[in-house]
Amino acid sequence: MKPDQKATCPSAEPKAGAVLLGVVKQNGEVNLLSQRIEIDETFIETASQGRDLGQRFRFASPCAAKGCANWSGHHCMVLDIARQLAHIEPLSQFTLPACSIRDSCRWFMQDGADACRICPKINTGFTEIETV
Repeated sequence: MKPDQKATCPSAEPKAGAVLLGVVKQNGEVNLLSQRIEIDETFIETASQGRDLGQRFRFASPCAAKGCANWSGHHCMVLDIARQLAHIEPLSQFTLPACSIRDSCRWFMQDGADACRICPKINTGFTEIETV
């Protein structure tokens, strides 16, 4: 990532200008897209007909860092929480899935390939994960 480039949150709200990161499959996992697709109001309006957007898609946008409830003060806690809830152990070897935001992804910057292994399992849409 370039020093002046802002990190990207891979679990953001569906707003105009956000990136369509992936589509939620029937089994609940996210099929990440390899091409970068920015959404607009027309997409949001059309895709909002039917099920909730957060149940059907995952979006990415600039990381809010300190402005996000999932920010610990120095990193995003979503991966930590997801790893505990799903009982996911780190792997030493893993083939990275296609991803349109990896070069700026907050989670990839934090956990490398391990984040890419967990990412498709997170389908919380734009609901913040509450911590105790």
